[in-house]
Amino acid sequence: MDILFQLQDVAKHYLMAGQEVPALRDINLVVNRGEFASIVGPSGSGKTTLMHILGCLDVPSRGTYMLGNLKVSAMGELQLTRVRREQIGFVFQNFNLITTLTALENVALPLAYQRMPQREQHERAEEALRHVGLTDRMKYRPNQLSGGQQQRVAIARAIVTQAPLILADEPTGNLDSQTGHEVLKLFDALSEEGHTIVMITHDREVALRGQRMIEIKDGRIVADREVSA
Repeated sequence: MDILFQLQDVAKHYLMAGQEVPALRDINLVVNRGEFASIVGPSGSGKTTLMHILGCLDVPSRGTYMLGNLKVSAMGELQLTRVRREQIGFVFQNFNLITTLTALENVALPLAYQRMPQREQHERAEEALRHVGLTDRMKYRPNQLSGGQQQRVAIARAIVTQAPLILADEPTGNLDSQTGHEVLKLFDALSEEGHTIVMITHDREVALRGQRMIEIKDGRIVADREVSA
């Protein structure tokens, strides 16, 4: 199999009142290209810390994180910023759209950071918005869009750079059940197209939409299984 990323003996601790408090313990995890994996666990389980490490928003206290052939766990902040821009597409629970920009401008923003010519930025952003079914909403600002439409804009922004990893943090957390179902169907379609998706959630029903469910508790992976179709 073609491995996209690998965590080996990863641990993370934080210093609180002079004492080390463990958040992750001995995490070993491999995700292959094209997989749709869910990481599920209750509050305090360590899933948010794990997401931060996978998203290069934090680094392990111990252990190795390889993303492709990049040893992310040994990188400094400038290198991590570049990896986030080029290797990872993020989808957040709160959408994280810039309210003064249109849907098209929000989706094009990561390409602007890569200093892509503006015409190409807009062409790529238009294609990404068409891909998520928002052809008629490109010039709308976030406050003119429903929650589900805002999340579709966020998904378009995540795929516009063609990053190898889509990292989705509670992507249905702020949506009603029907809208959440529609967003999950979009993830299903992206998975079928070959995108690698890692979705973090506290909801087991949502987690079961992935091809693989990884359960985390008290900072450890306690189960890792394929999900039946």
